[in-house]
Amino acid sequence: ALRGERCIFPDFKITHHQNPQWFCYLEIVGYWTDAYLQKKLNDLTEANINNLLICLDQKHQNADFGAQFPNEVIIYKKFISVDVVIEKLLSFYVGAAQSQSENILP
Repeated sequence: ALRGERCIFPDFKITHHQNPQWFCYLEIVGYWTDAYLQKKLNDLTEANINNLLICLDQKHQNADFGAQFPNEVIIYKKFISVDVVIEKLLSFYVGAAQSQSENILP
């Protein structure tokens, strides 16, 4: 995602199977040092990416990710639940559909 003078490369880009215009970036915060964690938080905050989902290892739960991205953070321990990610993705897609007055769910 290009924002200003920076390029942000999230871990994944997840696209809706019926409407490729609806997508979400997924960033996994796992084995990061405190310094890198702060830098990444600053970069992501500055980038202001609306459709960003962050999976945050619970060991980093005290970081400011929850405060900066309150609706876009999934806390995990050891593994990321696919069901929780899908639930959060659906909320992104439903929000996009409602903003366009369409229903994207089958």
